Amino acid sequence: MTAMTVTLIFLIGVLLLAMPIIDVRSTKDVAVGARGFVKPGDRVYHYHGFFHDFTYYTGSVVGLVKYTDELELQFLDPEERKARFIDDDEFRKEWAGPRRVFAVARTNAVGELFADPEFHYYMLMRGQHSYLFSNQP
Repeated sequence: MTAMTVTLIFLIGVLLLAMPIIDVRSTKDVAVGARGFVKPGDRVYHYHGFFHDFTYYTGSVVGLVKYTDELELQFLDPEERKARFIDDDEFRKEWAGPRRVFAVARTNAVGELFADPEFHYYMLMRGQHSYLFSNQP
């Protein structure tokens, strides 16, 4: 009984120390809203991150802007990898093109992007921790 109590206290302590570094911010609010905006053929990108819950709630495949992390070892053919994992320059080219493009980003990740007067966007949803914005209304 003593060993179980000590183990339980230890695990609770570890969780309490780890909570500040575990990202529990959800994108569910914007993901549910995105289902009403995104049509077949539209591109959706996660800007400087990957939000697992967004893909779950929308059921959609997304591209990533300047982010690989745990997705770096995806077993994709080179063409699909090139289309889904893009840098900031490619993102801006697609954003300025004729195709409708959506982006999901953490609220703290877009300050520099939104401050750029050359970058025009339409804010579609403001979630608790993230934004959904597009290049077209």
